[in-house]
Amino acid sequence: MRLWGDKRGQAIQIGAVLLFATLIIALSLYQATVVPQNNKEVEFNHNLQVQDQLVDMRNALVRTAGTGTEQPASVTLGTQYAERVFSVNPGRPGGTLETVSLGTISIENAATVGDNPYWETVTSHEFETKGLQYRPNYNEYRNAPTTSYEHSILFNQFEDSTSRVLADQSIVNGRQITLITLDGKYQESTTGSVTLNARPVSVSAETVAITNTSTGPVRITLPTRMSEEQWLETLEDQSVADGGFVDLDETTYTPGSPNTITLVLKGDETYNLRLAKVGVGTQVESERATYITTDKPNQTVAPGASERFTVTVKDRYNNPVSGVVVNSSNETKFAPISNTTDQNGKFEFRYTAPNSEQSDTVVASILGNSTNYERVNFTIEVSEESGNGDGGTEINPAEVGDIRLVDARTGSSDTILEFDLENTGSTTTNITAARLSFFYNDGSGQSGHTKADISDKAVGGITELPIGGKFKQLSPNEIEVTAGDTTTVILDFDKKVSKGDFAVLSVTFDSGQTATYFIASGE
Repeated sequence: MRLWGDKRGQAIQIGAVLLFATLIIALSLYQATVVPQNNKEVEFNHNLQVQDQLVDMRNALVRTAGTGTEQPASVTLGTQYAERVFSVNPGRPGGTLETVSLGTISIENAATVGDNPYWETVTSHEFETKGLQYRPNYNEYRNAPTTSYEHSILFNQFEDSTSRVLADQSIVNGRQITLITLDGKYQESTTGSVTLNARPVSVSAETVAITNTSTGPVRITLPTRMSEEQWLETLEDQSVADGGFVDLDETTYTPGSPNTITLVLKGDETYNLRLAKVGVGTQVESERATYITTDKPNQTVAPGASERFTVTVKDRYNNPVSGVVVNSSNETKFAPISNTTDQNGKFEFRYTAPNSEQSDTVVASILGNSTNYERVNFTIEVSEESGNGDGGTEINPAEVGDIRLVDARTGSSDTILEFDLENTGSTTTNITAARLSFFYNDGSGQSGHTKADISDKAVGGITELPIGGKFKQLSPNEIEVTAGDTTTVILDFDKKVSKGDFAVLSVTFDSGQTATYFIASGE
């Protein structure tokens, strides 16, 4: 019997091989085309997300410059692909966030409007600054932009050198000029998230009023990585042609290392300039004291009285500097009250006037006292007719922020006239000197009053005031008038006080202000 061969199994095997080959080819095509495309989409979406986070970072830097408080910002430098079963992802994409060198900001042809010895003397100013840059390291989205921060602007920069603004400039807003410099060293490269802390170095809400000099208009030169076209576009709404104050016809862009743009401001205008310095990372340099100033260089003090004199120490950014020692030209009569300047840059002296009328000069100075802006000269008139006497002061001041007389009455003893002073301001102040210039007796009670003891009802501490006498300093019994509160003051006379009697009391506060109160006894 003959057996015939059977070839039917070969077809099944060949089919299986072909099916397997088709599957391999499909997986290969999926790996080569679909996976990269999906991953590119993940990377693109991440880039949009990180740009939003970098806008938040930019806002944190600007807020720190405006508020003086540290502001954190979180940025996710990398992303993660979807998990796959039959295909393979490349390594997780990450990114780098780091500070980059920019160059020097310069201000030229700027003259101060008002009394500021530093800005009167120095008309050209330079400030080093840096930028921040985010560079993604994607596997598929290879033409992703580099996102950069400089001078309050956040922008994308592409390989063809074009740029697109994500957060607009706050340098020029009408006549308000705000320049924020960045200092420090920061670099993080990771696939995860990082937190950048923006720290205030030299900040305040204070401005200095400037205008142009006879040399020419105010010119502000900024180092930049942004394109000229983008600069002109972002400044357009501040241009002279659009009702603003930036002369774009004179503004120049100079390519180089670095590129610079020089903003030219409209001449014969007054601008409010605010300068701030913000730090990130390490190696942030603090700002040193540069100049000293005061609001009241010429003052008057009554013979025998004492007054507090206040100076402010600032850095080259026009912001207050704490921890600075201020020197006195004569510590006997112009004695330092503070040890160093406080957080607002303030330093106080107490001037004790001689008992006779005369002119006097004292000096407060910092550093080496080598320039006019390292010292303040106080010219003092010691006079009974001074602003610290009764003349020229408002009787019973009643404006918001004043120390107001709100009530008066006879006290627990028939010799006492007590009254309430309400501090409607935001700063606690002390009564440092007082003068009881007049007392009126309506004739129904005792007469012949010659003196009264003034004191704080709650604290005590008596200072004798002769009626019609000179100002007397209350130290060490100064009367504190707390901000937003009421203080009761006692005048204890040497004779009985009756209904219808009244006294005229002039006081000096440690702020240098004076006030006169007409105090009438009640029931």
